[in-house]
Amino acid sequence: MKKRIFAAVDGSNLYHRLKEERVDLHNLLNFDYTGFAKFLAGKRKLAYKCYYVGLVRAKPGNKKALEMMANQHRLLTRLKKEEWNLFYGYLLKIGGKYREKGSMSRLPWTSSPALTRTCTTV
Repeated sequence: MKKRIFAAVDGSNLYHRLKEERVDLHNLLNFDYTGFAKFLAGKRKLAYKCYYVGLVRAKPGNKKALEMMANQHRLLTRLKKEEWNLFYGYLLKIGGKYREKGSMSRLPWTSSPALTRTCTTV
C-alpha cells in the first residue's frame, strides 16, 4: 500500500522564512501550494493538506494592514478552492512585534490519533 502524507503548511513561518531570503512576497499569492505539497509527497499519496495562519486584523485607516488583510483573504479563498483545510489563530503583539498564536492547537493531529497513525506528516 502506498504511504499517505499529511501536508501541513505554517503560513506565518513560510512568510517570514521567505522574507529572510528576500523573496518577492507579492508572489506568495501566485505560489503553487498544492504543487508544493505534491512535491513533498513524492510518490506517496497526498491524503490531507492543511494551512494554518494567524488572521490579520486591521484598524480603520491603517492602509498597510488593510492591504495585508485583503491579500490574506485572497490567498485563503484560493486555498479553499484548492481544498486545503484552513486553521486560524490570531496575532498577538509581543515586544513590539506580532506573533502568531493558537492556530497549531487546532490542527487535526491534536484531535485525531487515527490520522497520525495512518499518515506521515510533512
